[in-house]
Amino acid sequence: KELFESEFFGYEEGAFTGARKSGKAGYFELANNGSLFLDEIGDLPMDMQSKLLRVLQEKTIRRLGSEQDIEVYVRIISATNRDLEELVRKNKFRMDLYYRLNVIKIELPPLRERKEDIILFIKSFLEELNEEYDKNIKGIETAAVNVLSTYKWKGNVRELRNVIEQMVVLCRDDIITKDMVPKYIIAEVEKGTEIDKFKKENIGLREMLFNYEKLLINKALEDSKGNITEAAKILKIPRSTLHYKIDNYGVNVNNLT
Repeated sequence: KELFESEFFGYEEGAFTGARKSGKAGYFELANNGSLFLDEIGDLPMDMQSKLLRVLQEKTIRRLGSEQDIEVYVRIISATNRDLEELVRKNKFRMDLYYRLNVIKIELPPLRERKEDIILFIKSFLEELNEEYDKNIKGIETAAVNVLSTYKWKGNVRELRNVIEQMVVLCRDDIITKDMVPKYIIAEVEKGTEIDKFKKENIGLREMLFNYEKLLINKALEDSKGNITEAAKILKIPRSTLHYKIDNYGVNVNNLT
């Protein structure tokens, strides 16, 4: 609470322990006659919502430790990935603040519905991160782009940036390759690809499970170079069970050694 107030409203000398001797202007003062972007507004606690509403209504702020009001004229731009209307219904977001903020509403679909934007974000992040990490990465191979474009991106643009940053840090060449893509993304994409294939072929649940289990067994045997004991450990099943499934699915272990 105190951090929010000191950062947004500023403070006077001696307002709290550690305060600057000269005081400090808050974000509202610094943005006076301009715009202030408030990200994740849906996570703002109720008591802070009241303070924000007061600023929007009265167009004044008061620094911590001061009794003087300061006029501010600031355009507020806010964003959230939460359903504010639902939060209002649950009394977790003030209705009056919601209507104050909801003058012009722009809804952005999630990244998974804007596949064509992914490559644009990748290029932008590469340019930004090259400078940040003093690198000279020139691009990303098509196979890696295809994987990143297929992934669902539940964390949206933030998750994408985080992944690109990981790959930039790990990259020792001038091109990012598919093997640098985090394993959890590749696994998710491969799983989704198999399920989509089954859907297109109109395969029922029983056959889908049969095919998917066979796929997992083949993968475990490939990773263990045909060693059944090691493959059973990977799959976390008894060796005898794996033997039975290998015979049942007609898997040729000799081709994997």
